[in-house]
Amino acid sequence: MKARRLGTAALALALALVSLGAGPAHRFEASGSRGWIKFSGGGRIRLEGKGTLKIRNASNLQLEVQGTWGSLEPVLDGADYYHFQGSVDSVGLGGRFEIRGWDLRLTVHGRGKARFRGEGSCRLDEGQAIPWTDHPERWTKVDFED
Repeated sequence: MKARRLGTAALALALALVSLGAGPAHRFEASGSRGWIKFSGGGRIRLEGKGTLKIRNASNLQLEVQGTWGSLEPVLDGADYYHFQGSVDSVGLGGRFEIRGWDLRLTVHGRGKARFRGEGSCRLDEGQAIPWTDHPERWTKVDFED
C-alpha cells in the first residue's frame, strides 16, 4: 500500500474556512456508481473512488492521499494517479480534482464548482437530490461559489 501525507490538515482547515469570506460555507455531497467527477474550489474536500485521479494546484492545498495506485505521474503543480483506489483529503483554496472510474464519492464543506457525467446523484446543503447521467454531450453542473 502506498500512502503519502502532506502537512497538518487541522491548521490548514482553520485557515481555509476563515479565508472563504463572509458568506457561509456550503455542504455538498455527490456519489455515483460510475462516471466522471470534476471539482474546483476550496474548503475541506474528500474525494473517494477507483480509477484515474488527477490533482492540480496542489501547492495551494494540504493534501493526504491514501490508497493504492499502479503508477503516479507528477505534473506541474499536481499529479495523476493511474489505477487509483482510495481517497484524497484536501484543505485549502483553488484546488482542482478529477476522478474518472467507479464507486465515486465527493464531499465538500466550502465553495466551488462541480461537474458530473455517469450514474449518480448530488445534493447541495439541504436541497433535493440532483441526478447525474451519462449524457454524451452534457455535464451536470452545480456551482456553489457564493
